[in-house]
Amino acid sequence: MKNTVLFLAIVLILLLFGCDSDENLLLGKWTTTIGDVTLSREFKSDGTIIETVNDLQMEGTYTIDNDRIFISMTSFIIEDRIIDIPYSANWEFSFSINGNSLTLVDLNLDDDDEFKEITIYYIT
Repeated sequence: MKNTVLFLAIVLILLLFGCDSDENLLLGKWTTTIGDVTLSREFKSDGTIIETVNDLQMEGTYTIDNDRIFISMTSFIIEDRIIDIPYSANWEFSFSINGNSLTLVDLNLDDDDEFKEITIYYIT
């Protein structure tokens, strides 16, 4: 009986502390290049995101709901100045993480759009 209780306690501890949530796995900077476009997204633990497309940098927030990520861009960053975006820039993606690869499927784009599904790679 003692061995069974000890075994179950160890399994419970491993389940509670050994698994990262999708949100924790998403944290950090991810990047890829598609043609002449370099895209990076940095997901921070406070729910903010910095997205860089070539030399254009945007800042916003993100939330996760199961395998969906919702991104709302709120400002541009130009020469260390933050300029608020005067309109709503919102995206919804399904996502999956496999090792150091993050695959995002933009649920707002047509299926034939070259940016419909992209895979970006974890760098830091």
